[in-house]
Amino acid sequence: MRNPKGVAIDLGASRVRVWVSGHGLVVDEPSLIAIDKKDHRRLAAGSSAKAMLGRTPAHIVVSRPFMGGALVNVALAEDLLSWALAKTAIRRPNLFLCVGLSLSPLERRALELVAHAVGARSVRLVESITAALMGAGIPLRAEPGTMVVDFGAGATGVAVLRHGGVAAARSVPVGGDDLDAAISDYLEKHHGLLLGPQTSEEAKLEVGSVAPMAVELRVDLSGRDLLTGLPRTVTTGAEDVREAIEPPFARCLGAVHALLESLPPVLRTEVNRSQILLVGGGALLRGVDRRLAFETGLEVRCAENPLTCALRGAGKIAGRFSR
Repeated sequence: MRNPKGVAIDLGASRVRVWVSGHGLVVDEPSLIAIDKKDHRRLAAGSSAKAMLGRTPAHIVVSRPFMGGALVNVALAEDLLSWALAKTAIRRPNLFLCVGLSLSPLERRALELVAHAVGARSVRLVESITAALMGAGIPLRAEPGTMVVDFGAGATGVAVLRHGGVAAARSVPVGGDDLDAAISDYLEKHHGLLLGPQTSEEAKLEVGSVAPMAVELRVDLSGRDLLTGLPRTVTTGAEDVREAIEPPFARCLGAVHALLESLPPVLRTEVNRSQILLVGGGALLRGVDRRLAFETGLEVRCAENPLTCALRGAGKIAGRFSR
């Protein structure tokens, strides 16, 4: 691979994705690192680390650098970033890192230092929500008052964009991971079944919805019986999953309502004339666009490829440095 100057990276709570100018998406793997606590060695990362979940001795832990929209382990972030860059075989790139609204100034500075430590020539932090608008093909200055809702794995960010920047924003540390946990808790409480995190996520993807559907799907879920400890399978419907995820999803909606209520009249008028753009993995939940339109009275649409539009937007910026 030739050595382009611009590289965009989205270090999300769930996935790490890397976009290389002239090549597009080159890395898309779980944001997981397996560490041996005895000597702090990195044993695996990405999909290889995910395959180790629940199958390792006590001295080997599989963890994420980010949780709830916060940077919780700087050392793991450095390991993950170093690993991701190594997979590109690019030396000394100009690095563009997507960051969420919930990251504090201290966490942002820590990310910059980590990026320089792993060999970046220069580092620029790009707001994920702004980048998502660019990745969705909406010019930043074309539609003042556009609201973007980013349903991530660890947090949900909401922002109103105006004159090419963020005019107002809110975030809550609730995302797709919390929906998965809510499904697991529901099955444990109502069916006495212990589910693994991967099974809970599969249930969300298979039948999850946040509004009634014309056809309510059903799914078989396998786990461990709470009383006997033996494997057991139950069949549950979309209505149960919807009931399970409603409390955390309602907190995400609360951030949208709180931001709308805080807007000054001029900005609220612009929002009323524009739209809400949905990005992030949560945008793929069945009925989320209809639910949000009903709750706000605004036009709502899901971005094309909502999982990667922030990275593609950051990639557009990175591409300017490889011409």
